Amino acid sequence: MKKNTRNLIIGLVVILILAAAAIVLALTGGQEEGESSSAASTERYSLIDKTKQDLATMEITNEGGTYTIRLEEKIVEASSGDSSAESGTSSDTASSGTTTQWVYSIDGVADYLADTTKIENAARYGYSLSASKNLGKVEDLEEFGLAEPAATVSVTYRDGTTAKYKVGNTSGTDSAKYYVQMEGDENVYIAMLNTGLLEPKTYYTKTDILSISPEDEASQVFADSLKLYGTEMPEEIVLEGRDDGNYYITSPKQAKANVTKVTEIVQSFTYLSAESVAATSTDEETLKEFGLLEPAAVAELTVSGKTYIISVSALNKEGNRYLTLDGVEAVYEIAGDDVSLWAGVSVFSLQDALSLMPMITDIETMTLEVDGKTYQFRQEREEDTASSTEEKTVYTYTVFNEDGEERTYENFQRFYMSLITSYLIEDYREMPEGEPYLKCTYTYYESDETNTIEYYQMSDRRFCVVEDGTNVKGLVSNENLERAVEYLELLNNGETVPEVY
Repeated sequence: MKKNTRNLIIGLVVILILAAAAIVLALTGGQEEGESSSAASTERYSLIDKTKQDLATMEITNEGGTYTIRLEEKIVEASSGDSSAESGTSSDTASSGTTTQWVYSIDGVADYLADTTKIENAARYGYSLSASKNLGKVEDLEEFGLAEPAATVSVTYRDGTTAKYKVGNTSGTDSAKYYVQMEGDENVYIAMLNTGLLEPKTYYTKTDILSISPEDEASQVFADSLKLYGTEMPEEIVLEGRDDGNYYITSPKQAKANVTKVTEIVQSFTYLSAESVAATSTDEETLKEFGLLEPAAVAELTVSGKTYIISVSALNKEGNRYLTLDGVEAVYEIAGDDVSLWAGVSVFSLQDALSLMPMITDIETMTLEVDGKTYQFRQEREEDTASSTEEKTVYTYTVFNEDGEERTYENFQRFYMSLITSYLIEDYREMPEGEPYLKCTYTYYESDETNTIEYYQMSDRRFCVVEDGTNVKGLVSNENLERAVEYLELLNNGETVPEVY
């Protein structure tokens, strides 16, 4: 063979070898011998292979009972964001104004309470289930928790076919995976599952109970009224909110309420959330089971004309309470602290601790009768034109006693402070007998109204406060009141009144 011919043959052979290598490289993705892709190394065992729309019902049985998830195609009102592609249907939303959607539900759980995300996450394992490992036939199902399974899932599809499987213990190597056995298959598999399959149907209920927003975003919710009663309540309490921004007790007594405390109670209702849902029914038997047939405490809250009725049970052994919201078919379990502001509260604890307390700048005359003597102080006011505006008039004040003698405004303020800081410290409701130790009468610049406050001595340590002749407010300490009477004499005589701390 000629040398040139031999070289040509060798060159062709090299080209063929290189071409073959390139083909192999393209087919193997450049992997060396012994390498494999992650897809090739992860073998999957398809146990159920359907689509979402194939699912009709999915019955789940576990230690929490038996319940059924349903998937149905329903006609709903179309919103601007709806489309047939999003809902998985081909309806004409433009012409009809409606759309068909696949909607999940659970028997025994009202649609408005259903947590559709949780339901959908669990239902997925009714139409798509695959295993990461096949353990084959095992001798002892009990070892895998399959003799008495943690859950049994029975699925029915729209074409009439069915599937059923048992869920056992968690896998020994991955707590997110479970031992599974399909009906009609002796093999045991390891598969990823949703933990909702092991939960009672209450798991699929929303735990948000109540949300109330203020009419004005910059303000707090203000109640029209609030009624509190129940077996744990010492007595029924009725409060109302008024235009002056305060709350007033109207029953069982008449008194200004502590606006801070009542506001805290009202705000506690603006967002209520449960620890869990105990039941999805509020029939008589269920209410009796959870101590709600005769509730420990009930709050009837009216805001912007709408009334919400919240009932709670006594504390359970965990320190929680069961709660219902009128019109909602669920019994919730909440932390006891969530309702501690109002459940079992007394009317006196909601009462303003101060007796009648007019603004000092509203008072025109103040007459005080004590120990057979009468004292009167009159405020004269004059507009301060330098400080006044179109929106607000500012005054300067001068104080005179009954003899027309001017007294310093600072001394008058200190005396008034000593009088109004005689705090109510004890509840008392019976009208006292005899004559009052001290009687105060107020008249005002902007009103023809006259108010009186009387103090009756009940003991060496307590005085009873009566407003406007009949409204018994409660008891105050003798110490504060006797100090105020002492300061009254100093003011009237033009002496220095000590500052009140």
